[in-house]
Amino acid sequence: MAAAVRLLTLRYGTDDRVVVTEHGWLTHVRNIVPHAKTQSVRLSQGPLQRRLGLADVHLDITHGPVTPIAHQLDATAARALSLSQLDRARLARAADRARLPVDVSDPTAEQQGRRHVLERFGLGDRDLIGSGGESEVYALGADRVLRIYRSGHEAPAAMIAQLAPLYAGWSAQRIGLELPLILDSGEIGGRWFSVDRRMSGGSLSAWLAGAEVEARRQALLSYLDAAARVQQLPSPVTGHARLLGEDAPREFDTLAALLTDQLLRILPQSQARLEQDVPGINLVWGELQEWLAARRGAPRLVHGDFCPPNTYVAHLPDGRPVITGVGDFSPHTLHADPMMDIAGAVMFLELEQYAGAVDDAAWLAGQAYERLGPDLEQSLAMYRRYYGFYFSDAHAFDPVLYGWCQRQLTR
Repeated sequence: MAAAVRLLTLRYGTDDRVVVTEHGWLTHVRNIVPHAKTQSVRLSQGPLQRRLGLADVHLDITHGPVTPIAHQLDATAARALSLSQLDRARLARAADRARLPVDVSDPTAEQQGRRHVLERFGLGDRDLIGSGGESEVYALGADRVLRIYRSGHEAPAAMIAQLAPLYAGWSAQRIGLELPLILDSGEIGGRWFSVDRRMSGGSLSAWLAGAEVEARRQALLSYLDAAARVQQLPSPVTGHARLLGEDAPREFDTLAALLTDQLLRILPQSQARLEQDVPGINLVWGELQEWLAARRGAPRLVHGDFCPPNTYVAHLPDGRPVITGVGDFSPHTLHADPMMDIAGAVMFLELEQYAGAVDDAAWLAGQAYERLGPDLEQSLAMYRRYYGFYFSDAHAFDPVLYGWCQRQLTR
């Protein structure tokens, strides 16, 4: 072993191929993990450990019987192990790829372009840490990520050109949240990419699935606070506007004009299906239009897709979970009614796949009603309809999301 530390029955060590952790008293347990199998590395530190200057290092791998944890390390040594193990894992995966035969059977330009970008950065499929409608995200060390835009996503080059100055302008803002920052960008093999600052913490969506009810609801209150904090970000325009995407920024005279324009970009792909699946859809549309026409208020920055997969969670020194950052601003991002993100925080929680998600969303709605009063109740009802229309083109690619849209339009 190149390195080893012993504390009673707790040990860890590494060489050029594997990391080994050992623990146990009467029963001795040894876990051996090849570096290439390490997917991510986490530090944890309880209140007593914090007082003693100790920490645990968790090596996240595919689910199975092995749970590698280096227990009770000196906190400085724990941080060093975390960073060095990420480097060892990346180098090991690159070496594995070099030994594999080249796949020449890949028929699509989309996949070929993606492979060329990954090869340029020495990454592979195992480095994937997130995927959405606009892009795929890969770990690129401890402080950066590689984002590969889908070729079907609208005008990636223009999107990056719009996002980069927007993020740079927000970097000086102090709203209590980390925000994205584009460090580099380019195009390889027909696929656009950007190198972004890596957000601290982990996906709220992934964390919720394994958290206890009390901890979840602590985090969800912070999540609701974060939705309100996004509204503090400055906008490049003063009126109601679409901020990103084709022909953006584009201002509109009223909220109704802006949101109707947003919907008319989607409905040609879904109108026939909605007319078939949602009784009285024309009445639903008319009620939404009437409410939007009467809606008043100064526009604010709206993320437009404020949901658990786009937010990041970490733990305070006392162990409480807190939202640390918000990412993935996109063509959904508007200068519009700030109640949109508050309503979205509640309703998009229902899409999470863990057992208590619907109950948590109902509880969160009650918390938001206490803070914001009757205006939220009506806004939530109407923005359920708006987003039911807005994501209705999912009938072509995501039956779960389309089923959610149907439920919003028939409530």
